[in-house]
Amino acid sequence: MENKDESIDTTTEATAETQIEAPRAKKSKLLVTSEMKADPLSRKLLLFSMLFASLAILCIGFLTSIYLKKKHALKITHTEVVSTKQTPMITQALDEILVVLKSEQELRVEIVVECSTQETCNFIKDHSVQVRDLLIPMISNIDPIAFSAIDNKNLVRKNITERLNTLELQGKIIQIHFNNLSIEGNPK
Repeated sequence: MENKDESIDTTTEATAETQIEAPRAKKSKLLVTSEMKADPLSRKLLLFSMLFASLAILCIGFLTSIYLKKKHALKITHTEVVSTKQTPMITQALDEILVVLKSEQELRVEIVVECSTQETCNFIKDHSVQVRDLLIPMISNIDPIAFSAIDNKNLVRKNITERLNTLELQGKIIQIHFNNLSIEGNPK
């Protein structure tokens, strides 16, 4: 019986030994060789390439999301523009204004007023003397250079529009336009 016990003990020891064995290490997806482990430059290049690849993926995802948002926004804008009804512009032309500017040049301009309602344009037409009295001093103080650049011209339009909206109007002046604008004479 002792032989049986000894044989049992040996098998137990054998099974115990197999259980103690360390599990096998999993293979890494990245092949890191022993040379790479020893060479710090190779490690740095590997880390740099991984960082660069991650950054590239993030940038591509970001740019794709921006593109899709803009594409979606254009669809919405396009459908809104197509679906809205165009209302005709209500305008009233004032008589031609002749003004001597600061530079002693003559400015000739016809101003067209864009109104929110027909009543507003009728008011401008019926009170043309009052409107001219507002505009002439304002226009005569303008430097002729203001009419050469678009941004400056838009600022002049805005100022004139705000000035006209100080009148007791039923609606409001949306914008003014310059027709037949000419500056004559030499600046002094």
